[in-house]
Amino acid sequence: MEKYAPLHLPTCLPVVFGLSDYLPHVQHLAGLTRFKLTSKVGRKTFVTLKIAQGVPRAQVMQATGHQTEASFNRYLGVVEEEPLASFRKTARTVGKQAPGAVSDAA
Repeated sequence: MEKYAPLHLPTCLPVVFGLSDYLPHVQHLAGLTRFKLTSKVGRKTFVTLKIAQGVPRAQVMQATGHQTEASFNRYLGVVEEEPLASFRKTARTVGKQAPGAVSDAA
């Protein structure tokens, strides 16, 4: 930030014209080191959060500009609550089986 202080900018970030030029500065100031901050990371986060919040896929696809399910699915991360809920539901079903009964999966 000291580097840009003499410019008396309304922000601590330099003036850049492209998002790909801006995000490395944001990443550095935020102290993010585990991954490279890109617009794809932001888009993937948006898609995953909106689906987890229950927004219909068609609306999320429209907001992100995806035209096909295949391209959309590449941006959809794993929503942790979905597998957990599925596993819990399955565990309750298995627990309700008669004692000593052999399931089809065995």
